[in-house]
Amino acid sequence: MKKLFKSIVAVMLCAVIAVTAFGADTAQAATKKMPLKVTMNGKSYTFTKDISKKVKKVSIKKVKKALGKPTNSGEDFWYWETEISAIACYKGTEYSEPYVEINIGEKEHSLSGIKCGMTKKSVLKKLKKYGYKESNLSIEEYPGFSTIDIPLYNDSDFIRIKFDENDKAYQVYAKLHVDTIK
Repeated sequence: MKKLFKSIVAVMLCAVIAVTAFGADTAQAATKKMPLKVTMNGKSYTFTKDISKKVKKVSIKKVKKALGKPTNSGEDFWYWETEISAIACYKGTEYSEPYVEINIGEKEHSLSGIKCGMTKKSVLKKLKKYGYKESNLSIEEYPGFSTIDIPLYNDSDFIRIKFDENDKAYQVYAKLHVDTIK
């Protein structure tokens, strides 16, 4: 009887520890997914609905349909650009992986809902809605500017937001490696 009682108490204790370790903020982060969606000139394209998962394939045909004809292209690259913003898709070579670079510099354009001109406070508030805490982000202060890096699914893929001395975003940049670009 004592052995059964001790086993039940041990199981209950483990359950309490497990429940407290899995807090409400962790549960929120798991339920809210942040999309990697770029908006330029009133047109949008979503690379992935969840930035924590790797983008497997980018279809240039679908990107063209969403954003229009690229301003520059070649056999292994496609480039959409405006005055200060750009999206580049590189097919890769035998020595490099295919990847996508997104650089937003205009107030009318956005990346995952983050626009130039937003304050650092409003960006952090938006990221908090997706379950990111300041402790999960890489926030760096430099003379005259600061950055917030949002990690994606591996170390070499990220979103970087640059802020001026007044804590206003002036650049939103993303780099992501993909399996294929067709």
